[in-house]
Amino acid sequence: RIVSALARDGRRPYRDMARMLGVSEGTIRSRMARLQDEGLIRVTVVGSPLALGVGVVAVVLIKVGAGRVPETAKALAGYKNVRFVGTAFGSADIIIQTCKRAGVRSMILDVEASDRYFGSHPPQVARDLISRIRRDIPPDFHLGLCLFTRDDEPRRIHIDEWLPHVNSLHPMVYHWDFSHGRGEPEPYLDEAFDVLSGCGLPIVPILGTYADPASGLDVPAEHLVRGATHALQKRAAGVSLFRLGAT
Repeated sequence: RIVSALARDGRRPYRDMARMLGVSEGTIRSRMARLQDEGLIRVTVVGSPLALGVGVVAVVLIKVGAGRVPETAKALAGYKNVRFVGTAFGSADIIIQTCKRAGVRSMILDVEASDRYFGSHPPQVARDLISRIRRDIPPDFHLGLCLFTRDDEPRRIHIDEWLPHVNSLHPMVYHWDFSHGRGEPEPYLDEAFDVLSGCGLPIVPILGTYADPASGLDVPAEHLVRGATHALQKRAAGVSLFRLGAT
């Protein structure tokens, strides 16, 4: 109850908390001391990055491999443009807040219809979100849109709301995962290009390099070479590789 009260107002006086919780001020003081001595809470001050002239680019939710949360969080905390790192339970293992850093001129937005991502929000939500993002970054800042092209996903994320504000498209073509370790890369790349070729933007497919989650089979290296070659033959502007749990 003390922690909940502090979460609402970190500067709440002990007297006010005692009155609200129906205990003495001395009780609040002793319990606060015990919580801090045991390392359960830490009262600190966090400056507003906007007031300090540091623009916040994004709050990023990260899912990492089992048992790798501590080392990954520690590595992320070492980056100068990461001002906050926290661990969490649920859809994300780590939450970070990143700030503008000199020389960074592009960012990719991962927009998915899953409830853990953009979800099934109406078009107005997409329109408001991308408008705010574009308004708060320089005009020449490059934005890429990362998305799935299967199962009617572009329509479900309201792709038409995002297209006027992004500069490139990055379809996630994880053929080994999609096919449970049995499929070839070319049909999945063809599907992605068929869906996005009419958008008039450069396409940079992302190939999955991780093992199939169901079978544990590694994706053949030859598949990645073939996939990249096929994508470039279809006039892809480039190719990216994604390994589950890592950048």
